[in-house]
Amino acid sequence: MNKKYQKALIWSSCCLLALSNISPTIALATTDNSPTIQETTPTNSTVVTFSSSDLLQAAQKLYDDGIFTKEQYQTVFTTLTQRLGRKGVNKTVYLGNNLYDNYIDSVTWSLAVSLGAGAFGTLLGAIPGINAALAGFIASVASGVGSSYLSADRGVIIRTRQVYVPSNGVGGARIENRIVSIREQ
Repeated sequence: MNKKYQKALIWSSCCLLALSNISPTIALATTDNSPTIQETTPTNSTVVTFSSSDLLQAAQKLYDDGIFTKEQYQTVFTTLTQRLGRKGVNKTVYLGNNLYDNYIDSVTWSLAVSLGAGAFGTLLGAIPGINAALAGFIASVASGVGSSYLSADRGVIIRTRQVYVPSNGVGGARIENRIVSIREQ
């Protein structure tokens, strides 16, 4: 074999071998390893509404099941039946790209603050069609920042985004709700 041809063959074999070892590494470095979140709702806006009667029925069911105490049920009942001047709406609107606008009216917001995060999250989660994880998140936001928006005459809008959180070595990967903004309606 020609010496020149032999050197070219060895050099090209080395290059191909090196590239075959490097190219998977380059491909892994340039791809996003986080799994894509499958959107289970259509890309157009999806609206889930709930009324005071839905909250009252959920509270009655929780009380009958022994989850709510009589005092918690009475708080829900008196807040929803005796307060006048309701302004705003109660609904969750899916905006696409894992963004949600959660509209909470003024009476429901004051109920969230008075019940506390655990009880209000349980109450919202008992309403059919409302994601329990999102309900708990809204409840924790209400208890955390509720006092600063307590005088929200028309209620509040909590914009949230579902994000992928990779494994940190202690727990597994998960999808979390994060606050984007809170404002009055």
